[in-house]
Amino acid sequence: MKNIYIVLLLFISVATQAVAQLGDNYLTLHYSTGVGLGSTNDLVSKMSFRGASFEYRKFTSDVVALGLDFNWNVLYEKKSYDTYTAGTVSLSGVQYRSLNILPFMATADYFFADGDHVLQPFVGLGIGAVHTIENVDMGLYRYNVKEWHTGFKPQAGIWYYLNETTKLSVSSEFLYAFKTANTAKREMLTFNIGIAFTPY
Repeated sequence: MKNIYIVLLLFISVATQAVAQLGDNYLTLHYSTGVGLGSTNDLVSKMSFRGASFEYRKFTSDVVALGLDFNWNVLYEKKSYDTYTAGTVSLSGVQYRSLNILPFMATADYFFADGDHVLQPFVGLGIGAVHTIENVDMGLYRYNVKEWHTGFKPQAGIWYYLNETTKLSVSSEFLYAFKTANTAKREMLTFNIGIAFTPY
């Protein structure tokens, strides 16, 4: 967990330095909800209401923006008493499952309207690394796996004009993290709402 905070601080530092040096910048802070799909849903089927994202955008033209994204979503579920089998071992009891999903992405977005419009719909794509932390607790036993995946995330959303420096941001993202030697692929659909603003 300590390494995650270090990476997050470095991420914010790079974005902040870019803001200080360049114009036409936006920072976006989102509250994020999400639900796992595929093998992610097999591990934790309940929807997550514990998530946040930090995004930096640099407009290279009136309708194209490049940037960096960091997201953190936590999926959690208490499974009912049952007999669970892993390999050749079977245990009976109540399971507590959690999955932390932390994508670090370089992004490109296309806006269908420039900043002079009240509504700015957009689509985008992010490519980068996804860190996952899986925990399964059952009685005195804990299964824990930390892994780095390669991943991508298409997204779509809309900005709504509030004033010259602030916009309401609503978006949805589909995250896909490729499987590794130790963990299955991870898929997640998120729904985000927040504020996009220029920091000056």
